[in-house]
Amino acid sequence: MTEYYTEHFSGVVVWRIHRGVVTILIVPTRFKGTMQIKIPGGKNEPEELPIQTAWRELREETGLSPGPLSGEMTELEAARFRTPGGAHTRYFFLVDLDELVGTIRTTPYGDPQKDKVLFPPEWATARDLLRGDPEQQIFENHRSALEVALAHLSEARLDVAHAVFDLI
Repeated sequence: MTEYYTEHFSGVVVWRIHRGVVTILIVPTRFKGTMQIKIPGGKNEPEELPIQTAWRELREETGLSPGPLSGEMTELEAARFRTPGGAHTRYFFLVDLDELVGTIRTTPYGDPQKDKVLFPPEWATARDLLRGDPEQQIFENHRSALEVALAHLSEARLDVAHAVFDLI
């Protein structure tokens, strides 16, 4: 059983196969004047477990929520990080788009006054995200979660293995 820490970040790698290619739902973000790409996720609210944070952040940032047939999300990794604000833990989970309901958000989200804006989510190929394309600059710790997610998918799902290996 995973030990959960009070201060945490939870992210969700949402995937699908589109025309034989693995695509990942990303959130283009402007933070302090820099454009980057992130996996949907964020910091916890008080008394919130990592899985609860993951579902809430997914809903806030993308408009998607667990559907009636959703199983448990696969926990990919948990790692402790030290930041200027203190130590916290980051959790990443994996979920198939087919297990979600809702409509993907089409308007920016965030606070332009604080120079933190999340633009509407987009689909990107695993290849573009992993090869370090300057147009697809993903947060480094989100990149490691993506690599773990793709490895998990290629081992656990035969229908994904072919698509994943065609990309890497």
